Amino acid sequence: MSVLWKAHVYATEAERTRVEHDLLTLDEVVAIFNDDLARRGDPFRLTSASIVDPATRDELRRAYPEAIPVGAGA
Repeated sequence: MSVLWKAHVYATEAERTRVEHDLLTLDEVVAIFNDDLARRGDPFRLTSASIVDPATRDELRRAYPEAIPVGAGA
């Protein structure tokens, strides 16, 4: 399991407002993944409905394996 905790810090209120209104929707994220999968020649396609399916998680892990740091493991 991985936990990511981060804080959003902005130089100005205008920057915070701009970033706040420039968020990706779930459908946009799905489209980005599907475009990348197609470019890689991978037949798997993500849907916004399938994102909660454990089989989808397994397919994403297969398509995007975790990188192994140089010098780690065999």
